[in-house]
Amino acid sequence: MKFLFIARRLTLDTPQKTMLEVARELTKRGHQVYILVQKGVISIQVPQDIKVFNEDIDKVIRKGCKGFLKNLYNRTVMATIMPGTEFIWRTKAYCKVFRERLLNIEQNYGKMDVIMAFGEGVYTSLSAFYDPRFFIYISSSPETKENKFFASFIYRALYTNKQLICSSEGIAAILSGILLRHKIKSDGPIRVIPPIVDKEIITEKAQEETKYDIKFKYLVNVADLVAESNQELLLKAFACFRRKNKDYRLIIIGKGNKLNDLLKLARMTELDNFIDIYTDVLNPYPYIANAKALVCTTSVSGFEGQIVKAQMLGTKVVACQGKGGIKELLAPNCLGALVKQKVDDIVKKLNEVLRSNDKIDSNYGYQFASDVITGHYIELCEIVAKRIAYLEYLQKVPTKTTIDVTATDSSSTTK
Repeated sequence: MKFLFIARRLTLDTPQKTMLEVARELTKRGHQVYILVQKGVISIQVPQDIKVFNEDIDKVIRKGCKGFLKNLYNRTVMATIMPGTEFIWRTKAYCKVFRERLLNIEQNYGKMDVIMAFGEGVYTSLSAFYDPRFFIYISSSPETKENKFFASFIYRALYTNKQLICSSEGIAAILSGILLRHKIKSDGPIRVIPPIVDKEIITEKAQEETKYDIKFKYLVNVADLVAESNQELLLKAFACFRRKNKDYRLIIIGKGNKLNDLLKLARMTELDNFIDIYTDVLNPYPYIANAKALVCTTSVSGFEGQIVKAQMLGTKVVACQGKGGIKELLAPNCLGALVKQKVDDIVKKLNEVLRSNDKIDSNYGYQFASDVITGHYIELCEIVAKRIAYLEYLQKVPTKTTIDVTATDSSSTTK
């Protein structure tokens, strides 16, 4: 099978991580994977058996005086008049160039079985592209555009007659609600394919030495230091938790624009001597494996991978209820660890979880194994092949039956 994956930039952001992991596993199983990068310099290493096309389509559509002025008009005038819609006005030109690139790739490497856009930046730019092989992969909450005045117009451009795949049941539920509210018809049902999480690799990485020597009991939070991670709530909950648990510390692993705000809040709550924020840790798994519990306070999430990985390592989890699919990631005997986004509820649940002798099922996580996930992608090829065959059949079948109205039965002729 041949897959063409499309990325806005080739970075280690969540959609690209998911894409690269799937690409690696598919090539291991003998399939051919091609990656088209729309923009930027490729700064990460890609396996040699994956062919990468670095096409700066943005640059192409800006070429010449007409292209430059049109792009400037969309980004200034249209972005001001109809905020959030600027991608719609350039998608026709964008898709024209993309089709040319796709034709060139297929002339050289053969027909693709599945074409998939990973990340919002990609599928917004290709909102006018229609092909029975084309799917868009949604890994974060699509609700962010609901507060825009032209939300319905934007959603219609993005999702009408598109084949949609979400990273979690929670994201799929949010998207389904959006389609219903705005009366949008997608092309077929919303499918769910989570990212690959390899238990063996996670377990192996958890055995590596840590950068920081830790000899104390601690809770851990692994998330970007951004507003959506809701770590202010975490710090407030930890302040209450420590009143009766003086021997615990909190470790936060991540980086982002909220670092200074969190440090300030830690000083205000007199927690600065009991909280460690590591912004330079590349491998968080040893810290997760040795923590007494992982605490997740994310308000809106896609596939919250750290919850899955913590449970694979046998670490207990306390997670806040949020939009995006947290509940489905919890092991069956850990469903009680889901709490409301309130300080008292988090503290109460932490005390319960830490006192409990329950252990996480060692078989947890099979649904995220590479064999299972790659199987879903192979299934997409089969679905596409059947659909194309059906469309070709419809083209051959006459749409109307021709009746010769001039022919009459002699017995019915009026004399």
